[in-house]
Amino acid sequence: MHSTETIFICFLAVLSYQALDTACYTQIHYNSTNLSNRVLEHNRSKVYYNISSSQLTRASEIDSIRNPDLRSNKQLYSYVGLREGRMLRCEMSVFCCARFNSLNQPIRSVAVDRNNLYAGLENGMMMMCQTHAKDSCFVLNRGGGSINGIAIQGEYIYAGLDNGILWRCRKYEANSCEDFTRFPNESVESLAMTEQYIFVGLRSGDMLRCNVDMPACVVLNSARRRILSLAASGGYVFAGLDNGIMWRCRIDIRDGCIDFNRANTPINAMAVIDQHIYAGLENRVMWKCNEGWADSCSDMERTDHVIESMVAFYA
Repeated sequence: MHSTETIFICFLAVLSYQALDTACYTQIHYNSTNLSNRVLEHNRSKVYYNISSSQLTRASEIDSIRNPDLRSNKQLYSYVGLREGRMLRCEMSVFCCARFNSLNQPIRSVAVDRNNLYAGLENGMMMMCQTHAKDSCFVLNRGGGSINGIAIQGEYIYAGLDNGILWRCRKYEANSCEDFTRFPNESVESLAMTEQYIFVGLRSGDMLRCNVDMPACVVLNSARRRILSLAASGGYVFAGLDNGIMWRCRIDIRDGCIDFNRANTPINAMAVIDQHIYAGLENRVMWKCNEGWADSCSDMERTDHVIESMVAFYA
């Protein structure tokens, strides 16, 4: 009975997004020998065995009381960019994913704006995709280096390139990018944005805070390690470093960072939503952390491929 319910949940998740693929992108990490249609208890979550696909799917517990978005029947989704070039759309409550696009390049950055998805590729292409249609991407802009970060504010897309350039592009106009500012002898590794500021993570480990309306930047903090991922929420910006440390930094003062969580592997991608941080790790694990608690991260799921980028949203 339980496995039937889980199959139905995944089936609806795929059908509701125009049948992205015939099966959920789920991995097997348990011994499935002699399993029947039953529920397995694993830590504080339930694991369902899908006989038809010989897969196990973990259904994480959801606190509907604390989450007003789920009370209004909205679901939490994410777009996940993989190093091997596929983009997945995932229903996060059961971590059920399906292929959305195949771009044949490492997908270094993703961002969503209304019905459009923007992806930055390692070969310098910026792709624009429709969020309601599979395999609908086209080239919006071409850069001179890998597009490692994308952030959107108002009518503009900001893109960080590995040649040290921060681009500003019009959202709906092809080949409209211009240099917003440059960081000589640097590589932009990650971006995050609030209404007032753009946060830039550099290969040298400097975290910059730049004004949105003019290219004036200050060094907010220096990690002396590559800042692979950034995500902003409230009065903080979270930084994922190549040594596995996750920082939480105040956006209003310099040197206001603390070690917030520690992994044993680089933190390639982060998204913050509904008081939770989701992080894609180099060791192919998806982390889930509480935004307000240090050392609160736990393994949400293990994936078959390295996650390079992600964005989370309700729909």
